Amino acid sequence: MRFQHPVRLPDEREISPGDVTVLIFGMGRVGTGAYATLCEERGERIVGIDMVSEVVQRHVAAGRNVIQASAMDPDFWSRLRLNHGSLRLVMLAMPQNEENVYAAKQLRKYGYSGRVVALAKYADDVELLKEAGVHTVFNLYAEAGAGFARNAYEGSVPIEVPESSP
Repeated sequence: MRFQHPVRLPDEREISPGDVTVLIFGMGRVGTGAYATLCEERGERIVGIDMVSEVVQRHVAAGRNVIQASAMDPDFWSRLRLNHGSLRLVMLAMPQNEENVYAAKQLRKYGYSGRVVALAKYADDVELLKEAGVHTVFNLYAEAGAGFARNAYEGSVPIEVPESSP
């Protein structure tokens, strides 16, 4: 203990998203669209999390509350301090199913008991996510196809989604 510095290094500090109602892991196109919709239509207080520094910088420059971290980093989870009183929803929108499964398991391990929703690209992914504690799983391709068909018949104009990662 006597050799430890009294101030934590930036990479070792606790991560406290604050008094947010929604946490979104993965700020690519889907995560960005969810962020914009929940902010604009529901007035939610949101923090986005993405591991790519350029993506985070772009979101911060656009006025979004986004922090850089990897959901696959066990150290991140040990430093994350969630406000369980205000947090109502966690959205897992990362591109790899393994990332979403791992994040769901870590959320449960660290005591989050609220609602978790996740994306899946393949039918096989759905059961893995549910076993990890995810309440609702959206099949990305099935949902996109259904929305595409509905918009074609309804003649509706798609919502403009802010720029995100390429």
